[in-house]
Amino acid sequence: MPRPRSLALPLSLLMTIGLLLGVVTPVAAAPTALTAVLTGAAETAPGGDPDGTGTATVTVDPAAGTLCYTINVVDVAAATGAHIHEAPSGVAGPIQVSLTLPDNSGNAADCADNPADYNAAELPNAAAISAFLADLAANPQKYYVNVHTAPFPAGAVRGQLSNPRLCGIVTSTTAGVISVGGTVVPSSAVSAAVLAQLTAAATAGASVCVDATYDASGTVVTAVNLDATFTLCATVAATGSGATRAFTVGGFAIPAAQLSASEAATLELALLNGVIACANLVIVDSAVTDASGHAVACVTVGAVTSTSVTLDGIAIPFGAGSTIAAQVVQGATLAIRVEVNGAAVTFSATTLAGCTASAPAASLLPNTSVDAGTPVPALLTGLGTLHLLGALALTARRRRRGTETA
Repeated sequence: MPRPRSLALPLSLLMTIGLLLGVVTPVAAAPTALTAVLTGAAETAPGGDPDGTGTATVTVDPAAGTLCYTINVVDVAAATGAHIHEAPSGVAGPIQVSLTLPDNSGNAADCADNPADYNAAELPNAAAISAFLADLAANPQKYYVNVHTAPFPAGAVRGQLSNPRLCGIVTSTTAGVISVGGTVVPSSAVSAAVLAQLTAAATAGASVCVDATYDASGTVVTAVNLDATFTLCATVAATGSGATRAFTVGGFAIPAAQLSASEAATLELALLNGVIACANLVIVDSAVTDASGHAVACVTVGAVTSTSVTLDGIAIPFGAGSTIAAQVVQGATLAIRVEVNGAAVTFSATTLAGCTASAPAASLLPNTSVDAGTPVPALLTGLGTLHLLGALALTARRRRRGTETA
């Protein structure tokens, strides 16, 4: 329970003094909002109040040295204690912060701005408290909130703290278990669409953020509203036609309205020829808000002359001033990057050891233009010649920086 505040200097003042003396180096971070769902079932032996439930919010700002909180509990006896403890789910741990008791209606709202509110043995000074606040913000799952009552002196209700904004690199095990920043996101916690997006993000090794809710043990219950920006290389699917045409790269749906005519034509190219498309995606609340991309395929280099190169048996003339002839060797494998530009195609290439459809070139040569009507590499055979490709580009909708034309 918090002591009378007149007995000690405010924590924020102590931390300021510590900074002036060079004692404290707080972590510069924005305030972090944490939540906990409190239940009797989450208490360790001998168990909590089977009827009790509640919630707690903790807002911690390591840079400012502040910790503020709210508590709401129902169906429990009058509170005799309330704390933040340090221990993972299922384990009892030491008290680190004493909180104001919930009132007769089960509510409390206060700030732990008195050094006496903290565990004097483990957090004896401003430096230790600052380090604790930083760890609480970064690793909330290590801490829990509980409320004690006379019938349940060891704890009536408890809940692990968690950050509702879950961010981190997405990983996936061979068994298909998805994690974000090391926190497991069960398939039951997400929609099929978000699961597909997380799986695609794991393939790309991307970092994402989702809005998550948790149960009293700290397990993710729901995860929605995925945000991310990354490049994803995957096969292409499409639905609809005309204004309703929509592409899917990996697990991400990309409306045609988000693409310029050339970008849409490039995805059509990859779709018709069954090759990989690399899409640069901006995702907000699980929806693609901006995208661009190119098609990628691996081809074998045949004859190389000063004016052309044969790729998968088809001769491709070099553009004026191209240096591609000096970069390719007969018998090598190239990763070809293809982009549609109106009625023409630009392509560039680089040697890439072990080139596969899922391993696009890491670096590319200057673009080489191919005039309309020129035969193209094997990956373009689904469209025949660039005359058809130009017609495709003219029928696609165009959207660029908010300006749309037919």
